[in-house]
Amino acid sequence: MRKRFTQLPKLASVEVRDEDNLIVTFQSAERRLLELGSAEQQLGETLPRGPVRVNEWGALEWPEAPLNLDVVGPLIEFIDVPLSRYSLGADTVRQLSVPLEPDFREVLGRRLRKLRKELGLSQLDVANRIGTQRTYISHIENGHSDLEIQSLKRIVEVGLGRELDISIR
Repeated sequence: MRKRFTQLPKLASVEVRDEDNLIVTFQSAERRLLELGSAEQQLGETLPRGPVRVNEWGALEWPEAPLNLDVVGPLIEFIDVPLSRYSLGADTVRQLSVPLEPDFREVLGRRLRKLRKELGLSQLDVANRIGTQRTYISHIENGHSDLEIQSLKRIVEVGLGRELDISIR
């Protein structure tokens, strides 16, 4: 049996919507909204505000976050480190954020299912036409499978008898 490794998410970019809301884009092209107030409630700690970036490890980083030295007490006057780097891993950011738009796989899967039904075809009909299993078609229609472009072309053109036209805006 082949082991499948879970790929850890990595952030590609961050956009500051306003002081309390960040739009994060993962390398998978998924865009999510991170509401800092809501995240603070879930984490039980205050998150920094101000300049934020994606660091070299694909995590969110506030490079100028004030260092919390409350636990140091009176020794604070002897410490000469006013700023620190505060970061949140991409997996934590994903858990604390909400999707901005539906997953592309789900949207594509719903569109393929609708077209298949309009044509009066079953999943088995489409699978037989392209030489695959019905469960593969089911996984695609339910948004549970990444789909290579060549496979999409085969499903649309051979399985559904339509022409695939892809545009980028």
